[in-house]
Amino acid sequence: MKKYFLISFLILICLLSFFLIIKIDNNKESYFKKGFTINQSSHTHDIWFYQSVKDLESAEKLHNLGYYNTASYLCEQAVEKALKSYYLFKFNKTPPKIHDLVLLSDQLNISEIFNPFIGNLTLETIDTRYPNINNSIPYLSYNYSLSDYYLINSKQLLNFVYEKIN
Repeated sequence: MKKYFLISFLILICLLSFFLIIKIDNNKESYFKKGFTINQSSHTHDIWFYQSVKDLESAEKLHNLGYYNTASYLCEQAVEKALKSYYLFKFNKTPPKIHDLVLLSDQLNISEIFNPFIGNLTLETIDTRYPNINNSIPYLSYNYSLSDYYLINSKQLLNFVYEKIN
């Protein structure tokens, strides 16, 4: 029963997020539409952000191929790099060498905007890669809906950071 409730809840979140993304993308030109580029003279925060975009593009490709656990992991990596990009931009100093997205978002004063997504995604750095963490095999325990939830919300966060640093 809990499993069906969780799946239904995730599907509802995905649908709501999807409609929100469409609204955001129709109102503003996102970094995906602008064709974000990078070169040797780019600021450090731009380089971090560029890598986060590439990680998210890879996540989307793997998601479309059915590698949902790896796609979810790359969403976590993309968000972490985007947050560190924003940290570099906002504080003009090297971001802390941590992987806790909740702590990073707290330091940037944006945790309330992206909760509970950030908290859920933080766990994916471990759960997506190591067997027996949750008494399961990651490849078999991730599905389209969960991976899609992470992709949609990661895109929202990257769009948010892009607007802040540009």
